[in-house]
Amino acid sequence: MSDPVAALADRFKDRLTNDLLVVRAGPKAGVGFELVVHRLAGAAAMFGFLELGELAGEVDVQIHEGRLQTADVDALAAALQAAVVRPV
Repeated sequence: MSDPVAALADRFKDRLTNDLLVVRAGPKAGVGFELVVHRLAGAAAMFGFLELGELAGEVDVQIHEGRLQTADVDALAAALQAAVVRPV
């Protein structure tokens, strides 16, 4: 029997490349950007991507408070890039 948690981790990792494209597009990606950031904020740490989860959480708060900073989106994109190449 396969490990269901490992399967979820694999699916999460598989999405990261697409998530990176959305995050690089930033707010001009619209609701897709907000959804990806929110999902990453909630799920990244669960799969061992602690820094990614923390950054996504910060950006998620900034989005909802109307104070999103380009530098924070860039930091999130960099953390996502690192996660894409890191094994789960």
